[in-house]
This record gives sequence, structure tokens and C-alpha cells, in this order.
Amino acid sequence: MSTIRSAYVLSGLRCPAAPPAVDKPREPPQPPTPLDFPHCQIRGNLTNAHENARDLPKLFASAQNRGLKSHHIEALNVSWTEEVPLERLLPVEYLPPPQWQHEPKPSDGSSISPSPIPSPKRLSNGTKKPGREEFYRLHKEVLCENNDAFDFIQKRSASPLVRIVNFRRFWENLLLMAEYWDTSMDNDISNTKPCGTHSMEVDPTASPNTNASVSLESSSNYTGRRIGTGHEMPANYRDETICRFIETIAWQFGCRVEHPRQQPKLQLQGHIIAMHQTASVYRTPKDPNMARRRVLEGPLLGIQCRNTTTFRKPEDKIGEGKEEIRDLLMNEVGILLMLAQKRAREGKVETKPWERAWYVTKPRWGGGPGGEMGEAEKEGSTEGKERLVSGNQAPKKQKRRHGLRSVDHWKNLTPNSSLWEASVTYSRVGKDKTSPCDQVLLLFLLNCVLLPLETLIEKQIYLISSLNHHISIVNVSVSSLYIDFLTNGLPDKGIDVASQPWYALDVRRSKWFDLFAVEDRAQVLRGVWAIMGYLMRDVEG
Repeated sequence: MSTIRSAYVLSGLRCPAAPPAVDKPREPPQPPTPLDFPHCQIRGNLTNAHENARDLPKLFASAQNRGLKSHHIEALNVSWTEEVPLERLLPVEYLPPPQWQHEPKPSDGSSISPSPIPSPKRLSNGTKKPGREEFYRLHKEVLCENNDAFDFIQKRSASPLVRIVNFRRFWENLLLMAEYWDTSMDNDISNTKPCGTHSMEVDPTASPNTNASVSLESSSNYTGRRIGTGHEMPANYRDETICRFIETIAWQFGCRVEHPRQQPKLQLQGHIIAMHQTASVYRTPKDPNMARRRVLEGPLLGIQCRNTTTFRKPEDKIGEGKEEIRDLLMNEVGILLMLAQKRAREGKVETKPWERAWYVTKPRWGGGPGGEMGEAEKEGSTEGKERLVSGNQAPKKQKRRHGLRSVDHWKNLTPNSSLWEASVTYSRVGKDKTSPCDQVLLLFLLNCVLLPLETLIEKQIYLISSLNHHISIVNVSVSSLYIDFLTNGLPDKGIDVASQPWYALDVRRSKWFDLFAVEDRAQVLRGVWAIMGYLMRDVEG
């Protein structure tokens, strides 16, 4: 059994079966799943964005019964741009230059080779900054051809030039994905036909049971890598593939990928919306004791994988499908806003709105007959004594219970669980400490001073989004005032909403990069490397 399959057994996840030989004829799998991606056709409108600002909780509360519609995205005033090049989406000075894709010569040296990468040699967590040599080692492994890398992972006859060390876990999981998505080695399976007939037409006069029992007669001439079709693939295959790819790059910068320690939740002016998130990237603390206690700092960026393959019905237009809107709003915009809320908690203390509520400070007894639950047993009520005397048999000796009884748990008044994750130090990692963003925001709230929008905006919020066997990088520019409004609501006075265009979400997405394509993998490596280098720069040095 291979290493990755042994790991699935130990982790309790669904263990993949041993893959069949690629060149061995067998029954053909289901036809390949068509590729489909969500598209957003909505553009923000600042002219009337403030009119529905106070109706957000009511609007999204009704979505639980009626479903999400396009006007929910419009209410958030999302401006969406797709197919943005990496040079416009990410800081250009942190993108690895073209010469980093070639092996450094001994005469060059990574320290003196021409490069636009800034000069500081230490990251914000005190670790050494990775350079050209570290990037080239990773770049060399992602440039391997799929078949050569899969042969190396399976310990088959592989090219002697192929050696995978850093991305080994990524390639192991990508091999599992290839068993459902990789059609490059599929042969012609057009000989498949229904048993006893010459076409796929079904007799309309036949009963439903008869139609369902139509079997396929195949000549068993299929050779290829697939054992199923894309929509049949277990979701954890994609999750592990993407997380292992991002984690390999994050380790170079002293960061780690961590799955949510509790249910992710988005705060919407007192309302809590449960979210589904795959993982996030956090910074490892400088203090070794805190690092051993698994304390995390951040988050830096989010990772979101989905198993959805169909986003709209045949009659739906592009951008108006039900699954399309839900995916954009809940799995991308919602996750980006939740990451922004977490980063905005830097230096703050959690305030729970229910801590001093009456239902956690006052008894809940309504004053009915018989007393509060449990009082009769404590006081030895007359009814209990009469039942003991009238009984013919002596009462059985009850075993002593350890801990609180159920009634004591009911009477114990405690607030709801915290929305903040334990052992996480929330921080705006990568934010320039000299920026007057927080002071400007405070001045704006108190004195209603109109300031340029750029001084209130945080642009360091990134999301790695994955569908099918593809990856895209999503970035959002969001105002700090917008996050405060989303969490606590809009103040009644002190803010001139109409004249200050703070109420906007500028979301930009790169193209969808195919993990089975060599050049696309290299582009994703460059993009994630630039994000990590930018966010982990030493802003205090």
C-alpha cells in the first residue's frame, strides 16, 4: 500500500482503492464530467448602495427560506472582475522574475542575481527569507510531466531526472484526482452499447423498472487512468491536494495550513451565518513555547475547495444559476468577508453581546405549581414519601452519579460559545504598521471627516479557490468601515454615507489554472509565492 493510502487509513478518511494498470483493458468508466465554473455578471453601484445598508440582516434572514438571489450580491455592492492577470492582481515586485525559473549558476549566486525582489533578508516572524534557490527547487518539481511524476510516486520505471521531495504529498493526492479527472489517456469508448439493442433509445411503452434495468454491454477495450467520473470523486481528495500544494509553499515562509478549529461563522450585525471553509494559512509565532502550543497568528489567506460541478440549469442564463449565486456569495465573498473580520480583530478583546443578557443572569423559573425542577427531591416532598410507603417492594439502591445531573445542567446559566478560535492570535499580517488606517478610521467615525478611500482600505485579503481540478486566486479590497458596519451595524449618526463611497467590495479573480497543466501549475506557484512574500515581509524593519 502506498504512503498516501496508508495515511488515509490512519486518518479515518475514505481509503482509495489500488489503481488499476493504465494499459490493462477493462470496463469503461462513466463519461467525463464537463467542466463548468461560476461567473458573476454583477457590477457595484455606489449611487444607491447606502439605501439598503440597514436592511442586510432582514434580507439575509429571509434567504434561509427563499434561497439566495442575485439581489443579495447587489445588496453587498460587489464589483467583480474576472480573468485578471497575476501582474495586476498581485504586487509585481514580489512576483519571482523569469530568471528564477532557471537553475542558478555557481558564479551567479542567489544573493547577487538580478531580481526585483526587495532586499530585506528576514521575514516578519524572524525566519530567513527564502530566495532563488528555494523557489527553483519547488519550480523544478511542479514542472514534472504528469506521467513521470505519477510513475515516481508509484515507484514504477520513471525518468532518472525526476525526483520529487517537497511536493511529494501534493503529487500523491493529485494522482488520486487523476483517477477521476485525467482524460489524457482515455481511449475511444464509442463501442459501448445497451445490451440486446443497437441504440441508446429507450422504449417509451416499457415500465420504469424495465428502463432502469437496461445494462451496458462493453467490449472491455478501455485503457486509461480513470476509474470514475469527476462528480463521483470524494471531496477530501481535492481538499488534500490543494492544502498540500499551498502548505509546501507556506513552509518556506515559516507558515502552516490549518483547518478550522471550530465552525466558521460570519457576523452580520448580530446575526450569525455558519460558513464552510476548507483551511487557512497562519503564521508561526516567534516564541518557540507558543509555537509548541500550536498558537497561530493571522490569518494570512484562506483556502476554499468545493465539490460542485454544475452551477446552472439549462434554462438559466450565465450568472443567474441558483448554485452559481450560492457559490459566489457563500463560498467566496462570504469567506473573504469572514477573513477580513478575523484580521480586523487585531488588538481587540472579544465582546459577546449575550454575556449580560437576562437569560444568562436571571433564573428561568416561571412560578408554576410544584416548584422548580429538582426542588421536590431536595426537600423530600410528601408525594415522594407516600410512594415509598405504598410500594410493596423496597426501593432499589441507586448508584451514585458522578458529575452534574441533567437538571443541574439545565439550571446552570452559561452564555453561548465564543466566536473567536482558541489559540489564535488575530493579526493583520502584512499590514504596514506605519499606515494611519486605524487612526484615520477613528477620526472619521468621531468627527465625520471625509478622507480618501485608499486610506481606509485593506487590500491584503486573498483566497485560494478551487473547483474541479483547477485553482484561482481571489483578492478583495474592503474598507475597514465596511467591516465594522458588517459586524456591528451602521451608526445612527456621525457618518455621511452618501458622500463617502466606503460601501463597496472590489473583488478580482485570476483565471482558472489547471493543475494537470504544467505551465498552469508554475503560474500558481508564482502567485502563491508572491502572496506569501508580500504578507510575510518585515513591515517593522
